[in-house]
Amino acid sequence: MRSMVRRFASVVLISILTACLPPSEVGRFARSASETTAAFPPVAREMYASCLRYEGYRAQRTARGWYDSESLRVSCAARDSAVNGVLAANRILSAYFAALSRLADDKAASTDNELTRLATVAKKSGMQEGQVNAVAALAKYMTSNFTGVYRRKKLTDAITSQNGNVTFVTTGLRDVINGDYRRLLLIESRAVNDFYRSVVTENRGRDALTTVLVLKDRDEKVAALQKRTEDLDAYVRALDAVRMGHQKLYEHRNQVRAKDVSADLIRHAETLERIGRQLEKAF
Repeated sequence: MRSMVRRFASVVLISILTACLPPSEVGRFARSASETTAAFPPVAREMYASCLRYEGYRAQRTARGWYDSESLRVSCAARDSAVNGVLAANRILSAYFAALSRLADDKAASTDNELTRLATVAKKSGMQEGQVNAVAALAKYMTSNFTGVYRRKKLTDAITSQNGNVTFVTTGLRDVINGDYRRLLLIESRAVNDFYRSVVTENRGRDALTTVLVLKDRDEKVAALQKRTEDLDAYVRALDAVRMGHQKLYEHRNQVRAKDVSADLIRHAETLERIGRQLEKAF
């Protein structure tokens, strides 16, 4: 008799969870979040490339006017470490939503022991201490045993226990991208203008065609930098959609309001899918 009561209670629990969090919509949102965050690495690596380009422009304006690749890498070593830290934090976030997607589809979410190492790398990301700690906490949760009899119960447990960490991690990544990375591109843009201005000034009156070609090259580089800035803006919007979508799941985890939750999740998923396509085209 007790066994029957337990089974009945379990069925009721799963029915309630399914009504609160429609698996198809949760799965779509989580997959979109995972796939879009997985598209971020080329954007982040451009920040290291931006440092190399800036150092190259600066070297060309010195008395020697010459540089080699090794000297540029040395100057940008700290930036390389910081970018790797951001990528590590981002990968942990992406892995979390990939697991969430599998749980929403009532599938087992596999653990990834590599996340523990990535949490250590993320310490160099430039994020604040609390945000770095949230990355480590999310990684620790991810490396725990996800499997269980009722995987959608695990889904609700993940959303409930990790909402704070998701908020901290997405905010930390947003702060770095919206502040530090944007500043890098601005510095490079100024270096581009300064470099080409000096070239035009030094060759004034010599060859009008050369000046035209130099300015054309400058315009193309400035346009490319503008495009990279737009990609950063897009990823910031993606992080906002990830954070808000997860918050919506958290707020309605125990409420039977499937239609409200579904509408918001679909909206966030569509935003992420559009941004994902934009990043794919850019790189």
